[in-house]
Amino acid sequence: MKRKFYIVISVFAISMLLLAACGGGEATTAPVQDAGEPTTQTQSTEAPVAEQFVLHVTNIKGLVEVRASANDEYAPAEVGQELGEGAQIRTGADGIVALYRDAITMVIIDVNSEAQIKTLGGTVEVPITIISVLTGAAALEHHAEKLPEGAVLSIETPEGNTGQILGSTVRVQYNPETKLMTATCLTGTCNFVRGDQTLTLQAGQAVDIEGLQPPPGSPEEMSTDQANQFLAMGTQLCGCQITIGEIRDGGLEQTSPPPANLEGGENTSGDGSENSNDATNTNDSDNSNDSGNTNDSGGGDDSSGGSDDSGGGDG
Repeated sequence: MKRKFYIVISVFAISMLLLAACGGGEATTAPVQDAGEPTTQTQSTEAPVAEQFVLHVTNIKGLVEVRASANDEYAPAEVGQELGEGAQIRTGADGIVALYRDAITMVIIDVNSEAQIKTLGGTVEVPITIISVLTGAAALEHHAEKLPEGAVLSIETPEGNTGQILGSTVRVQYNPETKLMTATCLTGTCNFVRGDQTLTLQAGQAVDIEGLQPPPGSPEEMSTDQANQFLAMGTQLCGCQITIGEIRDGGLEQTSPPPANLEGGENTSGDGSENSNDATNTNDSDNSNDSGNTNDSGGGDDSSGGSDDSGGGDG
């Protein structure tokens, strides 16, 4: 009797092995997850997308062309257009364009110029904006006494010379043939930086820098021609009569106010259209004589001629 029982057990075991081999035991071979074990999910490895900043085209006079990169074709610029990092801008003999990064940070590309937006970084609160001037001139204006700590607003040349604004208005002119860079501070202060050397310019001062050979030149009083270059920019932007003294007091912002929807700082201009109209209303010829008071250079008496010299100032 015992022998038959063992045979039955053996036959049963062999049958179970055959069923497993044929797939009959699939239900018993699947792993069982412990009720207390957390479910494993695929984690995303994508890096967060960095915020993309742009310069907003707000005012165009004359021939102004833009392209998204050096590999693209130039096309006419349009008011309201947004230009990102790497974009290039060029202007004709009658062309000038104003751009804003935020409500208090302004970039102007002057006549007969070509420039590139090299860097648009940082944050809304601490922006980093670097413009590379390939030929001609560009101006920067910050509508506050100073930049936030860590912020950068500067113009540089292909040789690595940099004019860095600390507050208010600076203009940088560059001649690619002579490698000469001229930085002029109309108001506030700015730094000229070359390598580990820094030269600070105060309001009404200018400096000429050639190549990369140290030391940088000593700052000098802004000349009549340099004052008239600021005057020509303001006059052309607003299409009005304005004095260098008024530009010094109210900035180039009043000739080309920022859009009302821009963020990143308090719009200190108030109603932009009112500012523009105020500039237009300065038709009194006596006012132009006050422009010489900007730096005692005598430039105010030539204010009407400054507009006519706008092309020559950026050759």
